[in-house]
Amino acid sequence: MPSTDAGEKDATPVVEIKRLDPGVVNRTREYPGLPRGTNVLVTAGGAVSAATVSLLESAGCTVTVLGVARAASAPPNCNLIEGSALSRESCAIAVAGQDVVVHAGRPSSPRAVAEATKNLLQAAAAASVKGFVYASSASVLFGGQDLKQISEDAPYPSRFADPSAAYIAEAEKAVLEANADSSRSSTMLTCSVRAAPSYGAADEGEEASSEDRLIPGLAFRARAGVRPVGDGNNAVDFVYAGNVAHALLLAAQSMLQASLATAATPPPPPPAVAGRAFHVTDMEPVPYGEFAARALSRLGYPDGAGSGGMSVLLATALALLLRVLALVVSPVFEFRPALTALRVAEESAVRRLDTSRAREGLGYTPLWSQEEGLDITLHGATALRNPRAKLKHIGPFTAEEVARHSSEDDAWIIVDGKVYDVTSYLHQHPGGDAILRNAGGDSTEGMHGPQHPPSAMEILQTLYIGLLEA
Repeated sequence: MPSTDAGEKDATPVVEIKRLDPGVVNRTREYPGLPRGTNVLVTAGGAVSAATVSLLESAGCTVTVLGVARAASAPPNCNLIEGSALSRESCAIAVAGQDVVVHAGRPSSPRAVAEATKNLLQAAAAASVKGFVYASSASVLFGGQDLKQISEDAPYPSRFADPSAAYIAEAEKAVLEANADSSRSSTMLTCSVRAAPSYGAADEGEEASSEDRLIPGLAFRARAGVRPVGDGNNAVDFVYAGNVAHALLLAAQSMLQASLATAATPPPPPPAVAGRAFHVTDMEPVPYGEFAARALSRLGYPDGAGSGGMSVLLATALALLLRVLALVVSPVFEFRPALTALRVAEESAVRRLDTSRAREGLGYTPLWSQEEGLDITLHGATALRNPRAKLKHIGPFTAEEVARHSSEDDAWIIVDGKVYDVTSYLHQHPGGDAILRNAGGDSTEGMHGPQHPPSAMEILQTLYIGLLEA
C-alpha cells in the first residue's frame, strides 16, 4: 500500500461516537392533568409513538399499546394489544376502559390513515373515552409554496405537495369534527397536534423506504451523490419526536381536565384545546442546508453533502425526467428516484409555523433542544452512516483495563464485546445495584435476560465508549 505523506490530510470521513447523558436521553416531565394510574391508549409505529409511551411511563400512567409486537416495542409493564386500528374489533378491545387515546402511530400504507383513524374515533366515542389526541403533520398545509409563520387557521391547499398528506388531512378533519359530537351523543373531546418535519431515533427501523423520511432521506440521497436543492438558505422549522410526544401529552392532560370539569357548577369556560389543531416545532428555525449539514456530518458524510446544489429549476426538470424513467422501467423492476418533485419542494421552500397557539393553549415549550434531538436520533443510526466512514471512539480496551473500572464512581461493563461506561446510569437503573455488582466484568448474559425490555438496549447504546480488544 502506498505511503501517505506526513503533511497529507486523510480524506476518509469520520463518525465521532459521542457519549450521551442518559438524563438527557430519558428526560421526564410531570403532567398534573394525567395523574398516576390514568389509562392511556397509544397506537404504535414510529419515533413519536415510542417517545409518547416513554413519557407516559415516566409519569406513572397505565399505558396500553395497540400494534404488532415488532412495531410496538412495548415495555414489559405496558399492556400490548396485538392488532391494528384498521380492525374495528381491535379498536373496540383496545379502547375499553381508557381515559385518553393518543393516536400517534400510522398504518404503513398512507391510504389507510383515514380509515384507521375513523375506526379508532368511533370505538373511543362508543367506549366513553374522555379525550382523543391525533398526531397530525404540518404537511397538511403544504402545497409546495412558501409557508411563512403560517397559523393553524390557514385552509388546506387545493393540491398537496405530498400526496399522503391528503389522507392525513382527511383523518385530522374527522378528529376535529368528532369533538363533543352531539349528533352522536358523544362527550369525547378531541384535538390535533401538527408536527413540523420531524426526526427521531425510531425512524431507522421503520418499514417505509428510507428516502421517504427526513434524516434517512438525507442519508439516502447523500449516498447517491444528490445534494439538497437550491441554496439551502430557506428557513425551516423542524421538530424532534420527543417534543411532539410532549405536546401530545400536554393536549391530553388539558382535555382530560376539561372533561372532568364538565359537571362543575357553574359550568367551566370552553376548553382552549378541544376541537383545535396545534403547531409544534423545536422553536429553533434553521436554514434547510444547515440542518442537513449538521445531520449528515454526524453520519460521516463529507463537508458540503448537506449544502445547496443544483438550482430549483434544474432540479424540477430532473425530477420529472426521473419520474418518467421510473414509469418506463416499472414493468421490469422497481426504480426509486433519489430526486422527486416533492423533495424539490420540501428542500427549497420556506416552511415556518406559528406556534403561539401551542405556547398559549398547551403551555408548550420543547423538552429537548435541536442539538440534543439530533444527538439522540443519530447516535445509534448505524444503517444511515456513510459506509466509507471510520468510527472515532475511545478504545479498544483490554479486559484488564475494563476490570479497573469497578466502583460506584467509575463503572464500566462489557456486553457483546463492546465496552460501556455505565457510571452515570447506576442510580437510574430500575434493577438497583445489579449493574454495580458486575462492574468491571462481562454483563452480556444478564443484559440479554428476560427482565430487560428492548428499550434497555437503546439506553445501553447511549453509553458505548469502544470495543473490547480481541
